[in-house]
Amino acid sequence: MADRNPDAEERRNPISIAFVILLFLSANRSALPSLVAREKISFSPRPGLRLTYHLASNVSAKGGNFAGQDLSFDALASGDIEFLIKQTTPERVFAALASPGIQVDLQMPSGPSHFVLMTRRGMSLQTVFGHRGNLEEAKNIEALNTPAVMNFSIVQILRDYFPVLPGRPVSAGGTWDDHKRIVIPFQGMDLVIFLHCRSTLLEMQITRTGKVARISAEYSVELGGSKHLGTATGFFRGKGIGSGILNFQVEEGYFSEYRLDYKIDAAFVMADQHKKLLELPFSLSVFASILLTEKSSQPKENQP
Repeated sequence: MADRNPDAEERRNPISIAFVILLFLSANRSALPSLVAREKISFSPRPGLRLTYHLASNVSAKGGNFAGQDLSFDALASGDIEFLIKQTTPERVFAALASPGIQVDLQMPSGPSHFVLMTRRGMSLQTVFGHRGNLEEAKNIEALNTPAVMNFSIVQILRDYFPVLPGRPVSAGGTWDDHKRIVIPFQGMDLVIFLHCRSTLLEMQITRTGKVARISAEYSVELGGSKHLGTATGFFRGKGIGSGILNFQVEEGYFSEYRLDYKIDAAFVMADQHKKLLELPFSLSVFASILLTEKSSQPKENQP
């Protein structure tokens, strides 16, 4: 009887050997390092970098109140915001912000109005961001030509419309959450938007500009706000949903595109202590787009 040749048997049964290896890996998965690539997605542009973004947004409301007054309005904004990165630390990013002008057009029941949000010539808003991209501090407010009109301001744009990142390593399919409370003063009361955003890293792509994180966002929204009307109270209530996209330059530490879009179907309700007196339909929609239009580097000798 011929001797068995183990090498020959291995060559004849590659599938069975691969199956045994697969079983071993599955049984010892917890002891092996993760094979899933994880990338840190955090706001961390290098000092001296100048980033120019173009903002376009539209906030639209339709409805009326108990007195038959029209509560509808449209607010369109368009313009550029420029960041000069001054310093980046392990925890924060310090940047000087300037804007040649963000045009805001309001269409109100009382008629149209127009104004421009901008920084004064030769002045800049001093900002501090966390590595999640959230605005932590804004100083030198006197650099702004006007602090706010109906809560529209450059600082409000940074807080309410700029994306929030995980600030930590994530892999494809990983998620992170963000919560915002947005207040819009209108007709003697405040519209309060409670915005919850869940972002998901869809994939990493290698492009000519480097590694890009493709991110989706899902929004769940609630509308609130109230005002005392004699013995009764008028208040807004409603819910909505929305979506968004974000493209983030992982190696450079900044985003190149961000879009969000959501709508709330709500009602203006008037009630006293005992019962609801009336309910009128009300809707609110928000769209915003922020695109990187220019990137340049400032020579080190010219950096502040």
